[in-house]
Amino acid sequence: MAQTMTKTTTWFEIPAKDFKRAVSFYETLYDTTFEKTTMGGNPYALFPGSGEGPGGAVTEWPGFEPAEPGTGLVLYLFAGDKIDEMIGRVEKAGGRISTPKTFINDKYGHYSTIVDTEGNRIALHQPGYE
Repeated sequence: MAQTMTKTTTWFEIPAKDFKRAVSFYETLYDTTFEKTTMGGNPYALFPGSGEGPGGAVTEWPGFEPAEPGTGLVLYLFAGDKIDEMIGRVEKAGGRISTPKTFINDKYGHYSTIVDTEGNRIALHQPGYE
């Protein structure tokens, strides 16, 4: 029996060169402690809410490397109404802001692109309220 596609994202993984450093960055960004576990013998730190819908983790395992800066996909992480606070924690956590908070439109809200401690390009997203 064929499954009907009702969502396009089920899980994401952000590669780390230095697991502890990367986890510290995202815990600072979200101002929370991530649940740590292992899968297939590799360390994983789960993003908040990973059990409630599409989830994800920071992980480090052989052959799983961040893309070269400025290349690869861009993952948009939900920031909700905390986007300004999160942007304010990026540099403190060791990352850098590559695009400041930018208005998209009323429907899609705002975003900011950042580079984490591992060189991954990530976007923070505050949805619109149209």
